[in-house]
Amino acid sequence: QVAAAGQLLGRSFSGRATATQEVDLSFRVSGPLIVLANDIVGQEFEQGERVARLDPRDYEVELENAQGQLARAEAALERARNDYQREQRIFAEDAGATSQAAVERKLAGRDTAAADVKALKATVAAATDRLAYTTMEAPFKGTVVSQSVQNFEHVNAKQPIVRMVDDSRVEMVVNIPENLISNLNYISNIRVHFDAFPDVEVPATVKEVGKEASKTTRTYPVTLIMEQPQGTRILPGMAGRATADNTAGTDSGGAAGKAIVVPITAIFSPQQNDQSFVWVGDAKTGSVSR
Repeated sequence: QVAAAGQLLGRSFSGRATATQEVDLSFRVSGPLIVLANDIVGQEFEQGERVARLDPRDYEVELENAQGQLARAEAALERARNDYQREQRIFAEDAGATSQAAVERKLAGRDTAAADVKALKATVAAATDRLAYTTMEAPFKGTVVSQSVQNFEHVNAKQPIVRMVDDSRVEMVVNIPENLISNLNYISNIRVHFDAFPDVEVPATVKEVGKEASKTTRTYPVTLIMEQPQGTRILPGMAGRATADNTAGTDSGGAAGKAIVVPITAIFSPQQNDQSFVWVGDAKTGSVSR
């Protein structure tokens, strides 16, 4: 009795193509758009290339104000340090000319000025980040497939602007019944035919196997991944069907008839013997042998 691996042979499993990476791009700050091409859909971008930009003037002013406040605070800190050092020196040379309380007040003034500088450095860093956030860059090499707004519109933070996908490789999820999923190791030469290109055979490999079956369909999701075929472009959303060959009846070199898969219940091990056996039938003699 051959195991259920052969049940995968000749069967096809349907699914839809998805991009390996896809993301809705948005800004982290609000403002009016000043750079966004009206024909951006279909345009390809390299990783790190500018896709869109907000008017940066308000954020440039915010940064300049923060930098000015920081410069004044650093000058105040320098004066507070000098005052503290001078008060310390006077107290050390002539204790009657000042007091310990005066020294401690100068020390507190120095520490307060240092805290102001630290806080304003954080303000400058935040303003620098907000200015940088006015530029939207491609997070990976990909193509813009949809556009949600037009140039010169005022957009809010986290509002979707464009959708970008990386379709240099394509994925497809197929659902394998739970009674067949354990035989996935016995298949090879996976290929996918998409409905839009029925004559194009796209080689695929297993990227990921789901760890839990669907409670409603009792199937396991299996993610296939494939390169884009030459001369054809598989787009996200295209429907296709995956098929594969059964390797249960081949040896490691691919020769047929060298090995079969049998149920675990057909294997037995005699007592006081470390070997395992199955019964093999001879159709000519009508006999079986171990």
